[in-house]
Amino acid sequence: MREGFNVVVLDNFSSSRRENLSLHFGKPNFRLVKGDIRDKADVKKALEGVDVIFHLAAIVSVDFSVKNPLPVNNVNVGGTLNVLRESPEVDVKRFVYASSCAVYGEPVHLPINEEHPAKPMSPYRVTKLALSITARFFMRFMGLRPSV
Repeated sequence: MREGFNVVVLDNFSSSRRENLSLHFGKPNFRLVKGDIRDKADVKKALEGVDVIFHLAAIVSVDFSVKNPLPVNNVNVGGTLNVLRESPEVDVKRFVYASSCAVYGEPVHLPINEEHPAKPMSPYRVTKLALSITARFFMRFMGLRPSV
């Protein structure tokens, strides 16, 4: 926000706290949307006027994903699909998706690069791999441009 950009945060505060954002409350270039990426209306509201998305929303606990794969899939895959599907509708210019080296599993070689074989070893890691592939699809066929 120091660079003069407008920032919108969509958060359901399931693993974070409003207080973490309190420095920005009341600033003219900051907007908080309390909502969930699984809710299309919340996503649509958050994306109003947005040019670039930095997508960081996910349930990231490997242990939780092993015990609860369905909610992890619903948030990580279903929620991200809501964001990806809405992005071309509001003319988002860039989509930056935070993946994880966890999609590669145990390293076959170091350093790990994008050519490394993917062998995810948990539901969380599977969702991250699925979304990397899905994001590429949306960039290629649905009008989203990747970050540079």
